[in-house]
Amino acid sequence: RPKMLIAKLLRTVKAKEEEEKLYLWEKDEFVNCCRGQFYCSQKDVEFSPFRRRHHCRYCGGIFCDSCLRSEATNPSNDGTTFIESCCLGCIAGRTPGSHIRQYIEGKIMSQSTEANALDCRAPATTVFLQPGCPFDTKLLNFSSSSSPTSSSSAVTNAPRSGFFEFINKSDSFCCIKVLHRYINPNHMSEKKVADGEMIGFSVLWEVCRPLYVSLPPQAAVHGYLSEGVDDLVVLLLHVNTNPVEKNITFEQANTPVPTESPSTSSTVPKGCQVGEFRHYTAFQVRHVAGHNVLLKFKGGGGAACEVEPRMGSSVKRVGVFAKLLSSSSKKEKEEDSSSLDFSTNISAGDIQYLHSSFRY
Repeated sequence: RPKMLIAKLLRTVKAKEEEEKLYLWEKDEFVNCCRGQFYCSQKDVEFSPFRRRHHCRYCGGIFCDSCLRSEATNPSNDGTTFIESCCLGCIAGRTPGSHIRQYIEGKIMSQSTEANALDCRAPATTVFLQPGCPFDTKLLNFSSSSSPTSSSSAVTNAPRSGFFEFINKSDSFCCIKVLHRYINPNHMSEKKVADGEMIGFSVLWEVCRPLYVSLPPQAAVHGYLSEGVDDLVVLLLHVNTNPVEKNITFEQANTPVPTESPSTSSTVPKGCQVGEFRHYTAFQVRHVAGHNVLLKFKGGGGAACEVEPRMGSSVKRVGVFAKLLSSSSKKEKEEDSSSLDFSTNISAGDIQYLHSSFRY
């Protein structure tokens, strides 16, 4: 009995030492529910003595027991090494690889004193992204017919706020993750909020966590934003030196998050695997409340990364000109209601570059 207690104490001390070295380790006090928000069957059930927190040993996020797998294949290598307690998102290969992780850990180490003082490890909520756009039939062609957004039962009335759309207008794959940012005013001054300093710090921990979406050239994703959020953070992964075939669909580029025993092999080509991208760029999108967020990525990296608001492709789709067509037929008005009104979009001045691992 005493030996067991001593062994348990030693394990606790060792775990504490390891936690201090893990700069991506999420703090228990900031996480009340499982991070597996898109696949956990009890995602809204708070942790308790009977529902314990568990850290993923790869991304550092906190999950419930059912959303972790023990002795899973390490996502950072070729499948020959195993890692204890890995979350389903990391197992699915939807987490950045070693190039980005090493940069982020170095960045956090250099800023750890000030960043930790601000309690920046509080998690954000990830926006659920789906392929295509239910309000633009042209964009549905970039995913397979099995996509839920390609159904004929798609919503007919386009929203005037709370809708997110992102199109990859570049000639190469990129990966995207979008966060709702909640800022705790008790942890910072008004100046730091205005300068985006807190946003910049807190994003560092989120860069290396799932779930990213791999997006083919000329393809689109969409999602719906939570009410009451006025700031978004868009995380982009870019620069993948592996070749990839043309005409890869959204489904072929993204491994589904496993629900049963996960497979140790991935059929996703390396040219579009999340873990193979070498750099990230982070943007803040402000003044989101009451607007849609319709963006396009034109390429580039770092501060030169071209992320711009979409302006519409025709007179019919631009809301400013639509008002001049008030004498049009009832049928045309009904058609307009099923298309996005680009006058509700955010402006270019609402997109702010935060930081990047990309250097020229």
